[in-house]
Formats: sequence, structure tokens, C-alpha cells
Amino acid sequence: MTGGKFQVSSFPLSPNPSWVTTQGIDVLRAAGLSQTKARAIYGAADAIQYGTLDLSPTLSPADAAAALAQLEAIPGIGPWTTAIGALRGFGHLEVLPDGDSGLQSFVGRHATPTRRLTHDELRAWGERWTPYGGWATYFWWLQLQAEALARRAVAALDEGRSHA
Repeated sequence: MTGGKFQVSSFPLSPNPSWVTTQGIDVLRAAGLSQTKARAIYGAADAIQYGTLDLSPTLSPADAAAALAQLEAIPGIGPWTTAIGALRGFGHLEVLPDGDSGLQSFVGRHATPTRRLTHDELRAWGERWTPYGGWATYFWWLQLQAEALARRAVAALDEGRSHA
């Protein structure tokens, strides 16, 4: 980790932009992506490969914000995708994907147990961890995964008991 950001090489991304642009949209579609998602991924890969979009973790905060705005301008890429890409793909740990419905529900259960949080409420809650909203996100996702695993285990046990 350098300067509060992970190096991309620490978390290899696959497929890389060159592979995406070489293979094309049809290969992405064959992998199960919708036409919109395949075009969006191809557009981002093309921009990265040909140097018109730089999402490296060494960008200054102002340059990173501009690059992420450029990414979001690609048709089919919205705020959630931009936040996830910045966080998971490029190590921008200050990013909190406030549009993530799973996070809105999970944090809402713990902050206000009766409802899912809005984008603004999740952002306000996440400000407690600034500048490490990304770390909070990872921990929240791990907890969501643990809860889902526990639900599946209970369901499997219940299923086994009903057949006994």
C-alpha cells in the first residue's frame, strides 16, 4: 500500500483492457453479460487501453475525481459501477458506494433497525470512517456474506430435518 492506496498489481484484474478489446463484445456477451454491460465494459477497456482514461491509484485526488467522472460518462456506467470500480479495481479506499442496496439495507438494520438507508443517509453514516469508507464497505460486505452463508446453512439443516 502506498499513499493510502493499494497498488493495482496487488490485486490483478482479469480480464485486462487489452484482452477485452481484442476479444470484443460478443465474447463478453457469451460470458453472460447483457448487451449494455458488455458495451460499457468494452468502452471502458478501450479508453483505458488507448490512454484516454487513466484510473491508476497514483492519481491525485482531483485527477482521480476527473477520471472517475470520465468513466461514469461512458454509456452504461453509472455511479454504483464507478464507485465499485474505484474501490475494488483501483484501490481508492476513500470511496463509499452509497448506492449499493445491500449496504443500505445492512447499515440500516444496524443504524435504524426498521428500514433501509437512503444514499444520503448511508453517505452520512459512512463519513465516520473517512477517509476509509472503502474499508468499511469491505467489512460490511463480509458481514453480508457471512449472514447469507448462515441463512443457507440453516436452510440446508432444515431441509435435512424435513427429509429425516
